[in-house]
Amino acid sequence: METTIHIIHEGHNADTGKLDLYDSAESLHGFARAVNLISHAFTHDNEIKEKLKKQDGFSSEFTGAKRGCFELSFLITFGNAAIKEHGHSVIADKYWDYFAAAVNTSVGLEYTPNTAFVKNLIIEKPFIFDQLAEQLESPLEKAHRTIQTRDAEAVHIYRPRVGDKAVFNYETYRYISETSKSEVIENWLGNVTKYNLLTGYGRFFNDQENCTVPFVIKDFGGRNISAHQAAASSMEEASKDITAGKRNFSGYAVRDLRRRIKRIEITDISVLNIDE
Repeated sequence: METTIHIIHEGHNADTGKLDLYDSAESLHGFARAVNLISHAFTHDNEIKEKLKKQDGFSSEFTGAKRGCFELSFLITFGNAAIKEHGHSVIADKYWDYFAAAVNTSVGLEYTPNTAFVKNLIIEKPFIFDQLAEQLESPLEKAHRTIQTRDAEAVHIYRPRVGDKAVFNYETYRYISETSKSEVIENWLGNVTKYNLLTGYGRFFNDQENCTVPFVIKDFGGRNISAHQAAASSMEEASKDITAGKRNFSGYAVRDLRRRIKRIEITDISVLNIDE
């Protein structure tokens, strides 16, 4: 079972069927890393790895350039275990929905899933796509290389016989490249809504921002074990009473060019004092 991902560069020099060699190679490398990261997570129960030494459960192949604008293709072939897990007749639909959710989330675009599989993941385990977004920042910035250098105006990720699943442009390039991290520790009040005890990624409702924001606890099994325990207890309390589980969250905010919080790298989570 296989599916093909078309990457179409459009506008400017791309419309002549030519791209700068270095820029197109950089973009191809970024897309290759992104495709492999997402494909591995899809075929391995949402396991997210920074580096993949080998492909397991799937294969990805580059199938060459085509047509007038500038089109590249990746052929994704699923292994038997993935086909058995997801179902032969629906695995391509699930994969594309998963892929589109990961890519669009990473570049700051809204995405509405089409399959029950991805809809349930977004409801129950949204931190999966938050973690993927963090890992995809570097490869997807590279994937925007031809847009950055104005060799292309847009890059379409296209599913054959269906249409565009994501479109990159200069705004998505700015979103993924113009990211800032606070230089000093900031503090927020809120409660944990979702938390992955195995990875340290989760979400909490931020009272100051009046919205739910992604967070990650680095080294949660070591020096940040207390923050890990506080996140888990906050989520448990909030699950019984939506107003309960309030905690002080301390950490570094990673923001986009519009100063919106993309995620918070937690340094500490503490119980509120009685007078707070």
